Amino acid sequence: MADEAGVIERLWRYPIKSTGGELLQSAQVDLRGLVGDRLYAVRDGHGRFGSGKNTRRASGGWTGCCT
Repeated sequence: MADEAGVIERLWRYPIKSTGGELLQSAQVDLRGLVGDRLYAVRDGHGRFGSGKNTRRASGGWTGCCT
């Protein structure tokens, strides 16, 4: 019998990298991780990917998403 390693209190998925997530009641997992997690990323007008570490989210200039 395995020892208990912890308890999952909340499960979140972030379909678009560095944006708000969604609280899940359940999720499917595949070889990449949670199905539907971080499928898309935001790019600016210069083609650079946005990131929560280097993006001024209120600055505008986002042109679309990519996979």
